[in-house]
Amino acid sequence: MQGILIDQWGLWQRRTGIQVQIDGLDWGEALTRMAAGEYDVIDTIFYNEERAKIYDFTKPYTDIEVPVYFRSNISGINDVQDLQGFPVAVKSGDNAIHFLQEHGIDQLVEYPSYEAIIQAAERREVVIFMMDKPPGEYFLIKYGLYNDFRVSQPFYVGQFHRAVRKGDTALLNTIEEGFHLITPSEYRGMDARWYGQPPLSPALQRNLIIGTGTVVAVILLLGLWSTTLRRQVQRRTAELRALFSAMPDAVIVFDREGRYLEIPSAPPELLVGKPHQLKGKKLQEFLEPETAELHLQAIQRALQERKPVQVEYELPIEGRKIWFSGAFSPVDDRRVMLVARDLSERKEKEEALQRSEAELRRINRLLRTLSECNQALVRAKDEQQLLQEMCNILADTGGYPLAWIGVLDPQSKGLHPIAIQGELKDLIHQMSEFNLEEEWRNQESSPESHPSQGQGWLKISAENESEIEQAAERLKSYLVLPLSLNDEIFGSLFVYSRDEEPFSREEIDLLRELADDVSFGIRALRHQEQQLQTEAKLAEANINLAVAYEATIQGWARALEFHEQETAGHSHRVVELMLRFARQLGFREEELQPLRYGALLHDIGKMVIPSSIINKPGPLDDQEWTIMRRHPLIAYELLKEIDYLKDSLDIPYLHHEWWNGAGYPLGLSGENIPLPARMFALVDVFDALTSDRPYRQAYSLAEAVAIIRSLAGIQFDPDLTEQFLRLIEKDKNLGEEN
Repeated sequence: MQGILIDQWGLWQRRTGIQVQIDGLDWGEALTRMAAGEYDVIDTIFYNEERAKIYDFTKPYTDIEVPVYFRSNISGINDVQDLQGFPVAVKSGDNAIHFLQEHGIDQLVEYPSYEAIIQAAERREVVIFMMDKPPGEYFLIKYGLYNDFRVSQPFYVGQFHRAVRKGDTALLNTIEEGFHLITPSEYRGMDARWYGQPPLSPALQRNLIIGTGTVVAVILLLGLWSTTLRRQVQRRTAELRALFSAMPDAVIVFDREGRYLEIPSAPPELLVGKPHQLKGKKLQEFLEPETAELHLQAIQRALQERKPVQVEYELPIEGRKIWFSGAFSPVDDRRVMLVARDLSERKEKEEALQRSEAELRRINRLLRTLSECNQALVRAKDEQQLLQEMCNILADTGGYPLAWIGVLDPQSKGLHPIAIQGELKDLIHQMSEFNLEEEWRNQESSPESHPSQGQGWLKISAENESEIEQAAERLKSYLVLPLSLNDEIFGSLFVYSRDEEPFSREEIDLLRELADDVSFGIRALRHQEQQLQTEAKLAEANINLAVAYEATIQGWARALEFHEQETAGHSHRVVELMLRFARQLGFREEELQPLRYGALLHDIGKMVIPSSIINKPGPLDDQEWTIMRRHPLIAYELLKEIDYLKDSLDIPYLHHEWWNGAGYPLGLSGENIPLPARMFALVDVFDALTSDRPYRQAYSLAEAVAIIRSLAGIQFDPDLTEQFLRLIEKDKNLGEEN
């Protein structure tokens, strides 16, 4: 390492006679290793109240401005509240996180280093970030992005300090006194060496303060063996114990064999025994073998790798199981400190979330199953093919271990298996007959009228019942659904699960719908005229889906018009004009729907813009324009996850881009702007010009045409402008309709 900071500490070492070891680390690792006692001093650190709880700070020795950087096509970032609604990139562990959260800005995206933020900006993943000004300018120039970003006034000015662990005042005084021994002329000499003369700007010169410009924290190990410091050991130990006692975590010191050496702090409910019972004993005496081995491996890794090792584990304590997050940090070459935090509440929430996700996956799987079964209805040529394919889909797509269909014998009222898929398939074929009436004689519900479920395995008659019962231990629950034809039961669908939990109501409803589809398919095959009904059902589902999409989008458009009180009818007009323009350009009819949706939703981002700005009876001021110009970004965030609108997104997102690159939000130019956005820009402006606004009356058709022609090659695509104006000329009523 080299740099002005290294020179300063080197001179400090010569003045004090105390040996210094300097390492440059990322903030996370630096703070962790300081807490573990591996280092004595951390340099280039900002002061804040949270850090003051664990560190003592020297006087500040330099000021660091901390602004916000934002892409040059964004304006209006003047104070911290202007960041509301934007994702802001920050460096993990940086003081900027503390500052932004204090001011209510919580949409933060953390990166491991300053350079990683600039690399993300180079990939256009980052449009706004906060970082110290010296590394900000250094890396923007390094990656050729200096002219692509603007910088705000400093949101705050931080000060670099040097810090030691709380209470170590002797070391703090030694550091301060050592730097006082360096004369002003010596400081000027180091400045001249590293800052030099122009062309470097003063701001960029500051980047040299930590040598390479990439080290986040500088931490030092000082060879201070003086009698004065040794006398501080007992006092520091007492202070550390007081700090431990205030922690909600269990703190335990082990030797390399897993022996409990010391328990500085631990709530009783987090220990597997009393402290006096544990001390001197090996953890293998108290923990399950697998958990004990996990602890021993973590201890060995921490000692070998000389860095903290994180593990999660579960312990039975006082009749309940507690999940822990354990950080094993090396104390020296023989001891490891474990800080164990109770994760039970988090785990319970995670498990609840996992259960919800599992249920959602199961429902989604069932929906796919239902969809495939509907497709099988169309493909089926005979009853056997249909019933077998239904069982195949339940097992393969639905994930059920066994599904089979039995057909009712009119004479004996017994079921005979006709279609089977899954585990025990061969054994089910051995079934001679299954009597439903006897099975449900003592149950409240009957499969002849409702779905019925139970635990375990239904009793059956077969040649090898013991083999079936043994194999059936893997199947914990079942569901039986009736199959009917003309209101008469002709069979049943059996579905088995490995879960002991009963089938959920949603699952039963979907499987009942599937059983109804099976019955429907049989009726269709037995009566050819029912084929038309099957096709009608599938068509109706598609129509309902399309109607649902259309109703949703129309609802959004109406909601926007309610929001924009003075622009009612604008969405309808621009849709109609956009479709006429597209047809003139040769778009096929099947290509018009995405354009229609995009035009309907072109200003959907304005839903979150205050009504006071949307409906202001006069021109907007600069601040209001800044807020208004955010609506394409808001529209993009609202619509980007909706699959059926992915081909419509260009219009609401990019219709304010200009042909010459002066537009927003991305500053695209020329044919880099997607064709639908270039087309709609003409349509939107034409309608705006020929419509009344709160602050002006509509322009005449001739005036509107003249304005649009004057902006060809500036705001609009020149070729598209001529074609659009030909459309207007051909149908002069367009402007009068507004």
